[in-house]
Order: sequence, then structure tokens, then C-alpha cells
Amino acid sequence: MVLLSICFLIQFIIACVCLGFISVNSKYDLLHQRWNSMNNLEKQEIQLKYKCCQFDQDDFTHSKNASECPENSNGPCVTFLRESVQNGLRTTGIIALIFSFTNLFGVWLAIRYRNQRDPKCNPNEFL
Repeated sequence: MVLLSICFLIQFIIACVCLGFISVNSKYDLLHQRWNSMNNLEKQEIQLKYKCCQFDQDDFTHSKNASECPENSNGPCVTFLRESVQNGLRTTGIIALIFSFTNLFGVWLAIRYRNQRDPKCNPNEFL
């Protein structure tokens, strides 16, 4: 029961963090830091997948005609990456919230039915 309670708390905290992580500046900083640490092959894969060019608007305007941008690029990658991260965090938060309340239900069941006697056993026997 204690283990279920600890598991509930951990899952509930993860769910709250995932659902509450909507600060635009913090997502931008996290994405920008990751973009700068990627190599060119990873950047090209992302640019081809999302049909975007460079990370933000400043980089997009400077290298719009560069050969590193894919054809039919729709804009900077930060907007597409931000949507993808937001959808992933929302999905993760909802799933974690569902499982955390399932654990809470398990804690309630454990408390409720913890000390019940088995109706099939002999009442004259000592447990």
C-alpha cells in the first residue's frame, strides 16, 4: 500500500509537470539548446520531416536561399517543433494522470478490503 502511494505521487507529479509545462520561453530555450547541440545530419532530417528551414526567424531570413534548406520550406522549424513537443507533453500528461488515478483507486481498494476475513474459512480456527 505504501508502495502504491509512492507510485501514485510520482506519476501524479509527472502528469502535473507535463500538463503544466506550457511556458513559451522555457520550451523555446529547451528547443534552442537542443538545436544547437545537434549535428547537421539531424538538422537536415528535421528540416525534411517538417518542411522547415533553420531554427528561428532570424536564421530563416538569413539562409532562405542557402542550399541547406529543403525545397518548399514553410518557415522556421521552431513553430513545428514547439507544436510537436506540446502534443507529446499533453499526451504524456494525460496518460500519466489516468494511471496515477488508477493507482489511487488501488490504494483505496487496499485500504478498504485489507482486513476482511475469508467467508469460506472455518470461523472456529484461529487465523
